[in-house]
Amino acid sequence: MSQVWRGTDLVLGRQVAVKLLDHRKTSDASLIERLRREAQAAARLHNPHIVAIYDSITESDYSALILEYVRGLNLRQRMDDALLDIPTAVGIACQVAEALQAAHDAGVIHRDIKPGNILLEHTEPLDTLGPIIPQVRVTDFGIAKAVQGVGHDLTGTGIMLGTAKYLAPEQVISGPVDARTDIFSLGVVLYEMITGTVPWDAGSDLATAMARLDTAPTPPSSYRPELPPALETVILQAIARDPAARFPRATDLRAALLAAGTQPLPAAISLPRVDRRFPTETYRPARSPARIALPAVIGLAALSLPAVLLFGRGSNDDAATSSTVSIVEVPVPSTEAAPRTVTLTGLTALAYDHYGDREENDEMAPFAVDGHADRTKFWRTECYQSEFADIRKPGVGLIIDAGKSVNLTGLTLLTPQTGWTAQLYASPRPAAELADVPLERWGLPVTDLTSTSTSTQVGFAPTEARSLLIFFTSLTGVSPDTCFGGRSNSRHVDIIEATVLGQS
Repeated sequence: MSQVWRGTDLVLGRQVAVKLLDHRKTSDASLIERLRREAQAAARLHNPHIVAIYDSITESDYSALILEYVRGLNLRQRMDDALLDIPTAVGIACQVAEALQAAHDAGVIHRDIKPGNILLEHTEPLDTLGPIIPQVRVTDFGIAKAVQGVGHDLTGTGIMLGTAKYLAPEQVISGPVDARTDIFSLGVVLYEMITGTVPWDAGSDLATAMARLDTAPTPPSSYRPELPPALETVILQAIARDPAARFPRATDLRAALLAAGTQPLPAAISLPRVDRRFPTETYRPARSPARIALPAVIGLAALSLPAVLLFGRGSNDDAATSSTVSIVEVPVPSTEAAPRTVTLTGLTALAYDHYGDREENDEMAPFAVDGHADRTKFWRTECYQSEFADIRKPGVGLIIDAGKSVNLTGLTLLTPQTGWTAQLYASPRPAAELADVPLERWGLPVTDLTSTSTSTQVGFAPTEARSLLIFFTSLTGVSPDTCFGGRSNSRHVDIIEATVLGQS
């Protein structure tokens, strides 16, 4: 239906997004109406979690919306990269609920909430401490419906508008829609963020849409056993088949999510942001103007439109009713894909105690990289009554093996304890060959680590290696506990989960 370009407001000196209707479709009255509907709906909404619209423009063969430029990627792309941690998924859902409540209060039902329409604003890189909950922007009100208003509905008899995987049952049967319709779709999105799959997927769009009418969803805890029961209850209520059984308002859903969050949640591990400056799919229009002159509107004298890289529509399902795009920085003019930053899988781990008795809870080491962040299964250093220097060894550590040589770029450690320091070493050799190798044969440290948060993150220049050694050098700042016979200065460190980042 449309393409999204990054443009420059030459008068105000700001970046904008230009949603341009395909000029071949400008004679399609329904598509023109959808663009007009989106402009009207979004213009009524003022919320930090909704993409702002600046103006609409019609010029010659072009119709366009001028929108707020959001630097980042969409939720579809984020979920395709890696499974989200539970606190991040809940944080994103709460922000979408705030956006929906603002729309509902203005009398607007979105009707197409899906990952491709949820933009995640760019956040700082991996050395930011603690869980990273991105700023959310909801976009694409192209098929929004006014709860009370004039004008015909875009939906005709027997026509479903929306995306099959996220449709509410009432949309499938062309029934009346209200706020609970959007709540259902958000519930499906949250289900997918938590589990990595949607509650109904029967192959074709039609079969998938119909499945929700007579098939109960699989409980999300079947896919994510660590999911707190209270949170599972909230998700299942949001996607109840009967609208009356759902939360009546988006704020009610948000409140329930926050209440569920007061239960102990698995601690957050912030997943990597993928460098998408060089997307694999390039859009090259037949007409590729370096500049499109548009009439001066809201001080917009002209839009500078360089050759723009446009993400495709993600999956075919996401493209069913409207374009799903990510607004990105545009480099010129390379077409080669840059390496992507990904979370490495298939990791193994060994304890490292070269300077001690060569045993440091070895049997627990695999739990540090099992991918589950299970607080009942983790690796723990032995308990130390004093600093390492006092027992004549520089420290202890854990070796993580990526299984092959790769450009390593970052590390996240989930540890309940804070106040420890460590050094990070890298080697091209497998972990099994390094368990009894002294530090000087590892070379210089890649970086130092200091923990001030339960989620300690560090990024570093790409380093070709297979194994990483996390070598704890000081426990001075760790809060004492009773692990060493109850003595007041007993200390240890637990690694609940280690996440290693690399380039592919």
